[in-house]
Amino acid sequence: MVFSGGGLGLFMGMLLAALDTPPNVDQMSAKEQFLFTARQMGSRSLSTAKAFAIMGAIFAGTECMVEKVCNSNPH
Repeated sequence: MVFSGGGLGLFMGMLLAALDTPPNVDQMSAKEQFLFTARQMGSRSLSTAKAFAIMGAIFAGTECMVEKVCNSNPH
């Protein structure tokens, strides 16, 4: 669950970073725009991947705890 959350976070980070525009796009060359976008995609992807991985770990841990409690008290 954690790995799939991290993978989804990487994808979402790349997608959302590609939509950002540089603050001074008129003054930047094509190479500078490309480098700016690549840096943004990298940092946003890692940040989003960490957040999604943490959410996945919390979900998996909670689900595991609930299953243990339900299985230890049969009705």
